[in-house]
Formats: sequence, structure tokens, C-alpha cells
Amino acid sequence: YLARREAMDEGAPGRRARLHLAIGLRGEHVYGSRVGEIAGELAVHFEQGRDLPRAIRYLQLAAGNAARRSANQEAIGCISRALTLVDGLEPADQPGVRIGLQEQLGLLLRSTGEVTIAADQFQEMARTAAASSGRASRDSRTSPRMRTARSVQSRWVTCSRVASGAGLSPA
Repeated sequence: YLARREAMDEGAPGRRARLHLAIGLRGEHVYGSRVGEIAGELAVHFEQGRDLPRAIRYLQLAAGNAARRSANQEAIGCISRALTLVDGLEPADQPGVRIGLQEQLGLLLRSTGEVTIAADQFQEMARTAAASSGRASRDSRTSPRMRTARSVQSRWVTCSRVASGAGLSPA
């Protein structure tokens, strides 16, 4: 471990990125179908290795692992980190990935009792879906993104009602 750390610390940024990518790829190969067990570690290596799609995928897996352990704040941190990486993806991939992450974050927030913040997140997701769908096709009421946007609107309304019933004021 120490030798690997020293090699990365002393190497040029490009070399360091290649080493992280190689370590991540090797981890995928070694763990195979059990990569979820090391999802957090793989996320770090792929982010440092500049493979953002894989980094986001493993952050989502790590969030799922954390949520199953009832470590909701850790899960929220993973998804929040993944959201910061979305802008580095190919422009065509950004809306779909962002929508999925926003939904996952909204569900996590709702499960922690942060109903108002979850409602805000679902509303943001609906805006992302609607904007993305509008760009893709102006007349596509049955497109997957529009169906997602309508579903999110429904969830947002439900969250808003729950928040109002609890004496909260959803934004």
C-alpha cells in the first residue's frame, strides 16, 4: 500500500490518473460480480482516473450500500458527490444521469424525514426532466423523460402534502 501511495504522490498528474484507472479496472476484474463490496473505493479510483461514468456508477452503488446499512447521511454524501461529477460527462448523457441521481437523492432525503428538502429535490428533478425532454423533442409527451417528469411532479405533490400536513412549508 505504502509503495503504491508513494508512486502516486511522486508521479505527474497524468501518470497518477492512469495508475488510479488501472487500479480501478483491476478491482473490477478481481471482484467481478461482487464489485458492490468495494464500490466506494472504486468510485475514488475512477474519479481520480478521470473515468466519470464509472465513478458515478460506483458512487451510486456505494450510496445503496450505505442506505441498506441505514447510513443515510453517507448515502446522501455519495449521491451529492456524484451530482458534482455530472457536468464532466458527455452533454447528451448529462440529463439522464442527473435525473437518476436527483431521484435517488430525493428518495434518500425523504427517508430521513427531510420532506421539504426532498420535495425541492423532486421539483428540481422535474425541471431537469422537462428541460431535457423539451430539447430532445418538442412534441414528445410519451417520451421516457416526460413520463419521468410527470412521475416526479406527482411525487413532489405528495411530498408537499405530507410537509403541509406536518406544519412545514414546502418551497
